[in-house]
Amino acid sequence: MTDDETLQVCLYRLAALIELAEQIPQEERARVERTIDIMSRAVHEIANARQAKVAAKRRVDETRKIVSCSSWSD
Repeated sequence: MTDDETLQVCLYRLAALIELAEQIPQEERARVERTIDIMSRAVHEIANARQAKVAAKRRVDETRKIVSCSSWSD
């Protein structure tokens, strides 16, 4: 399973939890809403970390390309 597929599964599970929260008794909702909030933040942070990883790899690749080109001109 790719990172994108894993993230998509997490989002589907979060959506299912939200639907379930609409069906539970009022006294249980605060706990479930807190769980949904924590899961939402976690999914958001995972997505941010993955974007940062891709951006860092891109910068490393660009730097290597610049360094290899500059060594030819010496």
